[in-house]
Amino acid sequence: MNDNQPQPHSKASLATTAVQWFGRGLDLLRELSVCGFGIFMVALGAIVFLYIEQGKEVLRALAERGDQTGATNLPRVLLFGLGWSKQRRLRFATGPRDAGKS
Repeated sequence: MNDNQPQPHSKASLATTAVQWFGRGLDLLRELSVCGFGIFMVALGAIVFLYIEQGKEVLRALAERGDQTGATNLPRVLLFGLGWSKQRRLRFATGPRDAGKS
C-alpha cells in the first residue's frame, strides 16, 4: 500500500467524531436555551417577512425612499426610534417592582 494515499477512516473514528459533534450540538443548545423565545420570535418574523406577501410589501416599503411610500419617511422613523428608546429607559428606570403597574 502506498503511503501517499489517504487512509480510509475507521468506524471507530467516525463514531468518535459523531459523538463529539453531538456533544457540541448539545452544548450549543444549552447555551442558547436561555434565549429560546427570542430565537423563536426571530424565526417567526423571518417567516412572516420573507414568505407572506404583506411582509414582503412591508420590507419593500421600508427599502424604498422618497414619496412612493408615505409611511416611511425619515422624520417618522426617527420619532419612532426616539419614542421607543425613551419608553425603554423609563420602564427600566422605575425598576422591576413598578414594571407591572404600567
